[in-house]
Amino acid sequence: MKNLLTILSILTAILGVITPSAHAVPVVSFQVHNPTGPGNPESAGKSQFAIRNDSSAGINIQSILWTFASPIFIDSAAGGSGFGSSLNYTVSPAQTYGGGTDPSITVGANSNVTVGYTGPTNFTDGATSLLLTFNNFNPGEAFGFWTDLDTTSDPTGHIGNSNFDDSKTKFIFSDGSEYEYVWNLPYNSGRSFFATGSVTTNAVPEPATMVLLGSGLLGGLLRKRFFSA
Repeated sequence: MKNLLTILSILTAILGVITPSAHAVPVVSFQVHNPTGPGNPESAGKSQFAIRNDSSAGINIQSILWTFASPIFIDSAAGGSGFGSSLNYTVSPAQTYGGGTDPSITVGANSNVTVGYTGPTNFTDGATSLLLTFNNFNPGEAFGFWTDLDTTSDPTGHIGNSNFDDSKTKFIFSDGSEYEYVWNLPYNSGRSFFATGSVTTNAVPEPATMVLLGSGLLGGLLRKRFFSA
């Protein structure tokens, strides 16, 4: 009994002096636009992508993988696999995307330099996926780019919301966290669509738990593995 009371006293002392630190949380907001009409400041019919890192301090975005649902593909070369005009990788000018009832993302000039965009700077014509990499995409920063997306389901290549359903966007953060977003947009038979999403993933074991595991005071519970959500 005396030994048990001693162990309990040690546990109480450890838990009493340790205050768990706040979890760092990777968060990202992103939007895709496929505007049309004379009221748009963008190139009509071209797709604009805007991404902002809303993570806790110190958590950067390392890569983003876009996998487009069939039959969407990139039309980056004139006379290639697409319909009408084409557009290769183009950095967005300074512009605010969204707004009103939708979240807004403000992209500054030369956002590719700001976030340390490392490529690619030429998109493969006809590709159905797109991997973007970064070396300095810090929290609070935003990146925007344009390209041309077409679909074989429409004789003119124009994309509506339903064409984009089941496309996937996967983010990898500097803390090792990953998140994959599957697009599911409201029905819109037209060629213009807007979508946005925010994601969160948690963190590491509490400091108190880590100290207890290291001390060996949890005995047989050492066989239990702890995973973050």
